[in-house]
Amino acid sequence: MMAIMVLQTINVQSVLNNVEPVLVYYNVLNAILDIFFIISNVWTNAQDHFFLTLYLMNAQINVLKQHLYFKNSCLFECPSEYLNDMENYKCVKNCGSQQYLSKKNCLSCAIECDSCTGRGNNNCIKCASGFTLTEDGICLGSCKDGYYKSDNSCQQCLHKCQTCENGTDCNKCRGTNRNHEDCSCQKGYYDDEYQDDCKRCPCDECTAADNCLICKNNLQVPKCSCDRVLNQDWCITCQVAKVNIYYTDDLNEIIVHFGYLISIDLINPFQPSNCSLWFDNSEIFGQNAQCYLSWNRYAVHITLKPYASVNIGDKLSFKNSFYRDVDQGICDGQFIEQFIENKVREPKSLYKPYILFDIPSFVSTCKTIYIKQILLDGTGQKIQNVLSWTLKEMKDEEQYLQMDAFLDNKLNEITIPIRTLQPNVTYTITAKYVNFLQRVNFTTFTFTTLPMQAPYVFLSYEPLIARVYIFDCHVSYSDMKNEFNVAIEITDGKNKTYISLTQQINPIYEIPLNESLLPKETPLRFIASTGSSIIIETINLKAKSIDIKFLQKDRFIGLDNQINARGFDRNIQDEVLSTKGINYEWQCNNLFNLQPCKTDENQIMQFPSRRVVNIFADSQNTTLVFFAKAYKGDRWTVKEQLIVITDFNIEEEFYINNKDPQNYINANDEVTVLIKKQQKYAFIIQKHKIIQSLKISSLSLKFRLAGLTTDYINPIYIYLVPGNESIGFKLNDPPKQVDFQIEPLIGESLEYFNYTLQNLQSGNQISIYYYFENSVLENDVNSQSIINGIPLITDSNETFGEFQLPSGITNNSIQVLCEISSSYGSKSYLKQEVHVIRKNYELQQLYQSFTNKTNLENLQSLHTMIALIQLEEQQVCLKQCSGVGTCVNKKCQCPPGYYFADCSGNQEQQIKFNDFMTNTIQSLVKIPIKYNDDMKLFSQSLQFLTQFSSNNTLSLEDCSIVLQQYIKNTNSRLEQINQYSINLQYQATDDFNYSQIDIRSLVNKNDLHTALKSTVFMWEKTLFTSGSNVYQLQNHLNNLINNIIELSIFSLSPNDKIDYSIDTAIITIQKSQSLPYNSSRVLEEINSQKSASYDIVYALYIRNFYAFDGYFPYPQQIYPLYDYQIRQSSRKENIELDQPISYRFGIHNDTTNLVCLQRNAKTYEWFDQNCTISEINSTYYCNCTTLSPTTICNDYDFLYRGSSGFRINLPNIFYIIYIAQLITLGIFVSKSKTQNTEQQSEKTKFGHVMKLTRKSKVNIVGNKVQQVEQEKQPGQLIIQPQLNKQDQKNDKFHFNHFWKYHCLTQLIYKQLTYISPFMRSLIILLRWNSAVIIGEILGFFEFDFQVSIWIIFASIILMRISENFLKKQVKYFFVMKQIIPMILIKGFIVLLLMFTILFGISLYLMIANQTNLILSYFIAILIDILLLDIIIFSSQRFLGENKKKNIRRTIKELKQIAKIQKQFN
Repeated sequence: MMAIMVLQTINVQSVLNNVEPVLVYYNVLNAILDIFFIISNVWTNAQDHFFLTLYLMNAQINVLKQHLYFKNSCLFECPSEYLNDMENYKCVKNCGSQQYLSKKNCLSCAIECDSCTGRGNNNCIKCASGFTLTEDGICLGSCKDGYYKSDNSCQQCLHKCQTCENGTDCNKCRGTNRNHEDCSCQKGYYDDEYQDDCKRCPCDECTAADNCLICKNNLQVPKCSCDRVLNQDWCITCQVAKVNIYYTDDLNEIIVHFGYLISIDLINPFQPSNCSLWFDNSEIFGQNAQCYLSWNRYAVHITLKPYASVNIGDKLSFKNSFYRDVDQGICDGQFIEQFIENKVREPKSLYKPYILFDIPSFVSTCKTIYIKQILLDGTGQKIQNVLSWTLKEMKDEEQYLQMDAFLDNKLNEITIPIRTLQPNVTYTITAKYVNFLQRVNFTTFTFTTLPMQAPYVFLSYEPLIARVYIFDCHVSYSDMKNEFNVAIEITDGKNKTYISLTQQINPIYEIPLNESLLPKETPLRFIASTGSSIIIETINLKAKSIDIKFLQKDRFIGLDNQINARGFDRNIQDEVLSTKGINYEWQCNNLFNLQPCKTDENQIMQFPSRRVVNIFADSQNTTLVFFAKAYKGDRWTVKEQLIVITDFNIEEEFYINNKDPQNYINANDEVTVLIKKQQKYAFIIQKHKIIQSLKISSLSLKFRLAGLTTDYINPIYIYLVPGNESIGFKLNDPPKQVDFQIEPLIGESLEYFNYTLQNLQSGNQISIYYYFENSVLENDVNSQSIINGIPLITDSNETFGEFQLPSGITNNSIQVLCEISSSYGSKSYLKQEVHVIRKNYELQQLYQSFTNKTNLENLQSLHTMIALIQLEEQQVCLKQCSGVGTCVNKKCQCPPGYYFADCSGNQEQQIKFNDFMTNTIQSLVKIPIKYNDDMKLFSQSLQFLTQFSSNNTLSLEDCSIVLQQYIKNTNSRLEQINQYSINLQYQATDDFNYSQIDIRSLVNKNDLHTALKSTVFMWEKTLFTSGSNVYQLQNHLNNLINNIIELSIFSLSPNDKIDYSIDTAIITIQKSQSLPYNSSRVLEEINSQKSASYDIVYALYIRNFYAFDGYFPYPQQIYPLYDYQIRQSSRKENIELDQPISYRFGIHNDTTNLVCLQRNAKTYEWFDQNCTISEINSTYYCNCTTLSPTTICNDYDFLYRGSSGFRINLPNIFYIIYIAQLITLGIFVSKSKTQNTEQQSEKTKFGHVMKLTRKSKVNIVGNKVQQVEQEKQPGQLIIQPQLNKQDQKNDKFHFNHFWKYHCLTQLIYKQLTYISPFMRSLIILLRWNSAVIIGEILGFFEFDFQVSIWIIFASIILMRISENFLKKQVKYFFVMKQIIPMILIKGFIVLLLMFTILFGISLYLMIANQTNLILSYFIAILIDILLLDIIIFSSQRFLGENKKKNIRRTIKELKQIAKIQKQFN
């Protein structure tokens, strides 16, 4: 009954308005009817009503179909006195046979009934023929054709069956053109149910005459038609073209006629170029055949050249990706790939062939004669088939017969060997020939042989030169250099003389002829007379082409402009006159899409016929090529000019780069190119279109192609403007796609999903990520940087595996992305959707499942669990707070006794869960960070776990482990960046240095910020924990921040800013071209002329940023509250500024003795010389004149504050001290030399006695005489005691002999035979230079001068010891007469001295403050000169003298006793 009610609600009008829904209802109700039959027969009356309504609806649908297809009128508007014949769709007075009446509708009886009272075989009154009526009112019998018996009724067969056994299989087909197996229509036919036949359709497969499923070739469904019909089987489309290829009437060209506008992938297709660029089989057109596009763009012209082999019916092989249909402007990026009817056809008219033979009028029999064809009209540039050679009758019959016999067996061209012809004979030959179209013609030519040794003159062209030869036929058949005159005259048919000259040809055998004086395309007579012979030729000079010059060069423009062209007729020598009478035409192409330049109304631009045209710069970022056609008569030339229209208002020259690049880059990488010159703009161009325009503000250019292009075939060119420099790259192809499958695609949270990959190439790696939002995924894929995805699998080459997923946001699917990376860094992406079913259970139940489903040793599994917790906590209000709480601001306010976020769970469950989370964080610390993606998962997990539980169980050791992993990972990233910088120096093209890196994967700002956030609890530990471990933790935190700042600064663009604020610190990083400074209590910015960019780190810390670097003097102080760290981009040295910079600080400690400190960039030590401190409203400013890390502290140890330290301000005082030393040393050396010639006098008791100096005493050593020191003979016997005064003088350790032992005065008073005073002075100088170098090294590391004095003094003592050892070695070699070692030692001393001088100078120039050096060195040298020798001498005098005296006295006594004994004997 419900179905009947539904039917009754459907009116006719709704049926008419909604065809498809009614058909659906009809099928549904038929299904309901079958169910009713099965259930019971009790519903008979209801069925009748139902059948009536359903039949009515069926009839309405049929009428609707008739109305819809055949547009008949509706039958439901019959007058009230008529009945509705629902079978024949008529208005009738009475129902017909085999019909019954139901509510003014005549309905059909069952097929078994001849008359009936209702629908079906059980309401028959009389049976149809062949059926018998039973007692139950059922007609039984056999069914007629078109029906089959089913139970007690006949059911209609399928319309395609003439007879059948059931409702699906036919015994015999109805109609024609059917397949006998299943009675389906044959290919090209459709099944017409109304005609019960298969009707033909204009397609391969169809469902109706105008509804095709599959069309032939490229015909378009559904009607297999098209807008541009080629023929019955083809449409003209972007890829398919119909061409009409035919010979011109003169057979010198082949025209490929398209019949619509086309374009060619050449910069200038209108100027003839080699046909090898146009066709793959261009060799059939002859040698160096030329092709060009017709000026109207409708056809391609092929200018045939000699020895062409193309024939009628040959197919032309067109170049791929070369021809483009531009007729309707809809084929951008598509080339014609298929050419229909591409066979060469005959010309419209047939010309006779015409050829000439290339042979001079006069020839020499002393050289081989070649008679070749000159192919003219009607030849197709093919060698003509000579049918016969006919020789004209000659007076000398023997000569005639000889030549006739020679020609009898010749083919198309003739070669006459030397001495074959008789001299001084004229031959006239007629050739009969036929072309490839079987057209016949005749050509007659005449030539005369010259006498023996007659001069032979002939012309060569381009340039026009008359060449003279004389051959000796009897000796060597070679050219003879004889001396004679030749007269040349060139006239036209009217005997007008153009050239007339007489010239002696020896030694000049080439006579240039001024071709500009001769008319072109006109027969001219060339006469050359040598006195003994006259040579006459007919010549026809070809006209020279028209030349075109542009006033400007190819260029970039950003404003409206002009192109100015001028044509020159090169037949006319005068430059001005050659421009007369030349006409101009213009065209324009867009090189990006090869379309003609168009107006705003999408019409092809039309240009005036003049030399100058205007350019309108409204087509941005593309390359336009303007073609200027200059013509005069039938001579013409087309020349192009390239105009690149940019967004910048510039006009600069453009030099197109046509080189094929050899360097490859990745679209996802950031490419940096070092700029060698001061270019201002850079244009990245692909396929002649600017895909990015950049302004250059530094010495490097950075760009990334991801998101700019997906074309991996065409190279990328970067043009630097102004100038002619450009660099080209090819893009690495992305990895080939693989088959990426995930099973199952529907699952529950924390279940394992299996993935498989097929066709993964060797060397490629995959990474898998998931996203909650598809838009975020699409942005990452477009930019080729998966910085927002959550990692599942990282850098794996496994083709199968598993991962876990949390539930999606509400019921949205989770997007899983597979990134495929090639070995050279390019990437491709595959996406799958996975539905993770959300279970609406309470959190305490969810937490209980973690124990079984989460692998705490797997970082991905652990992170997935945390992600699921976060998602569930965000949606607690959707669970209605477990029915006990109240949702406020998307959070549940729970009554007492409920402990989880959704108001579920008890205290015991919460304690168990807290214990589980404690184990989780302990497990997390033990997981290593291997990849950058691991650090993302690790830091996100750590941040959540430390915030989730108020009881932080991580120890200082655990915190250090975490920070060490962070630092190791960030150091690895910095190393990659450093390698990138190294590559930038050494990786080069022919003209540029470049490097590439995907910096986004190394400097993911969100990940670095998350890593900082995860360390907040560690900062708190540094404040409230005591012990030695806290300093190590503080140092790790400092190193991590430094690494993050370094990474971030590298990725910053000028005027870009990053905020890394966390709970315990505010950190912002900025790259700016201006510096802040304090003026009149207002913080302003100034521009610096010394640098293009500065890195500014602004931070608010709970502790001093520099307190843990190992050099800061007061690490226990917790301020500064504010800190500016400003440094120049090239920050290897401290940068001096013209104007002070102000650093602002807030103070948390005692301010009684504040000092501003800056850190030395090299030594990392802190100093206060370049800053002053000021206070404004309890805010302190450090005003510094140096760019260097700056901070503030309380100098309670007075390390910096107080009186300013002593400093020598004379930068050259060190030179003064050193020069004074050299002068002093030089004085003593000079004194030592003059003392050799002086005499000494001594007054004794015997009077004034003159004696020689010590050097004047000699001794004989071997065969040489050497000077020795004056000493008493050891055998001299002292008879009487000496005076006390004399004893003092002879005591060598007496103070009177001190100058003999001083390092300087001994050069004068103590002469050594084995080493000269000059060498001893060099050794002293070497000692002082060594002390200088030691002092400079100590000054370089800023040692205090009080410490430096003793280190330098110790080095001097070591050098003195070394000097004594060296002197002993020299003395040994001297005594042993080893001259070579002595020379080597002295040479080594000289070289070492030179080295110390140079090395000392270089070190001195590197020291910024020489105060400590000057003080320490000066004091050490004074000690060396003034005190050290006194100390040494005194020790000798008082500590060792008495012992030496006793030994000496004993020796003297023994000598005296020995002498006395000898006298007595």
